[in-house]
Amino acid sequence: DYLTMHHICALYNLPTPCVVAGDNLNMAVIGPLLRRCGAVFIRRSFGGDHLYTAIFNEYLKGVLRSGGALECFIEGGRGRSGKLLPPKLGFMKCIVEAVEKGDV
Repeated sequence: DYLTMHHICALYNLPTPCVVAGDNLNMAVIGPLLRRCGAVFIRRSFGGDHLYTAIFNEYLKGVLRSGGALECFIEGGRGRSGKLLPPKLGFMKCIVEAVEKGDV
């Protein structure tokens, strides 16, 4: 998904978005490739880490203030039983709060 979107943007001379990706994708070979395509790896859960949350929020606001685009896939994945998990909406919550506060 990430690479396809960036390829299409390159074909049509469009700016490529900053991709918010789970740190599980930051593995040998594919991680550096995704990073060069604009991926920013984040933890799957911030676990109440207020400093990490604050830095991530400021980074998102900076990207949006500079006119950049963000890309994120909010799917929740699958549990061990194969059942679909609910989407993770924390990223969207950060964006909505920044817009509501007038930060972006």
